[in-house]
Amino acid sequence: MKKLKRLIFVFSLLLIAVLILFKNLNNIDEIYNYNFGRNIAAGKLIYRDFNCIVFPIFPLIIGAIVKIFGQEIIMFRIVQIVAFVILELLAFKVLKFFDKDKNIFIHFLIIIYIGFIAIYCTVEYNFMIMLVLFAILNLELKENKNAKDEILIGLLIRNLSGIEANSGNIYNCWFYNCNNFFKD
Repeated sequence: MKKLKRLIFVFSLLLIAVLILFKNLNNIDEIYNYNFGRNIAAGKLIYRDFNCIVFPIFPLIIGAIVKIFGQEIIMFRIVQIVAFVILELLAFKVLKFFDKDKNIFIHFLIIIYIGFIAIYCTVEYNFMIMLVLFAILNLELKENKNAKDEILIGLLIRNLSGIEANSGNIYNCWFYNCNNFFKD
């Protein structure tokens, strides 16, 4: 069973990598997110030198990555692959906690869902919110949490509203009101 899970995991990673690298350049979200990052890497300031329709945390992260690794679209797609791999790893860790019966079907559905995102979507602010939420869930489900974990959880929750205004505030309220959900 463990080998089957690893095989499915590796296959899904390869599938996501191929789908992202060879998809057509016709996704407007991918193009404008890449260009926001490229503008920031070129030293332009958000809202002064160019109009940015999303909150600044995601374009700033993309700008730093574009500045470090180069301004080609292939580098942006490689960053997308890495982001999807991180999301899939976080999703597997969360499912491992909840999957007491070792149900491979749940893992397979998550892989298909993430693969679907890889085909039709790009790394953007909604994806980043999902990535941060899985990171928060992993920290919350950790058995031996310390003060650093709690501080990191608080910082991640607070900065969700810097990624996307409405969703971030909804998640801030939810985590604030449901703080004892994972304590039982």
